[in-house]
Amino acid sequence: HHYVFPVMAEFCKHYPELTVEYTTSQYVPDLLAKGVDVSLYLTESLTDSRFVARRIGTIFSVLCASPAYLEKHGVPKSPEDLKNHACLRLVNPSITPDWHLLNANGESCQIDIGGQLIADNPELLLDVVQQDMGVALLPMFSALDAVQNGRLCHILPEWRSPDIGVYTLLPSRHFIDAKTRAWLDWVEEYISPRIEMDASYFYK
Repeated sequence: HHYVFPVMAEFCKHYPELTVEYTTSQYVPDLLAKGVDVSLYLTESLTDSRFVARRIGTIFSVLCASPAYLEKHGVPKSPEDLKNHACLRLVNPSITPDWHLLNANGESCQIDIGGQLIADNPELLLDVVQQDMGVALLPMFSALDAVQNGRLCHILPEWRSPDIGVYTLLPSRHFIDAKTRAWLDWVEEYISPRIEMDASYFYK
């Protein structure tokens, strides 16, 4: 929803003849059974061949903590140091509870971390980590504003999660009606560039 909400009003204004029904789910929808025209889905790997998929962007997660937490507990110097910190964990179908981290050299590490809070909502973790409660591996789009404005520090910046693809899913390739095509074009024009812009901040 982070990328959809800002463009939904303009889409509705641009296409006043369309009725838009928007719902959210953490699981791959049964597009055919539910009569869904198109879905936006995030996953490391898309294995369900029932749908027509198009990758529209790539996101990843970054390690963050508040300045006050780091002043009190120290700044981690390596992924192994995270075992000595309070870690706030995000769990959903596209993210595993343990932290799998990669760097630009192709090295990877799996960190078996512990922590008091496990949640399936990144906005909850964003709020808690800003209250000096620990280190979080946050989706880049959740962390970006807080990092840019100094409320959070981007730690171990050479390490991040594996890439997660952002896909549009269609129930069939045989026929795409005008309203679905209008939304797909809107996604390509307005959502894809914003995903790329957000990612570029953490690439530098």
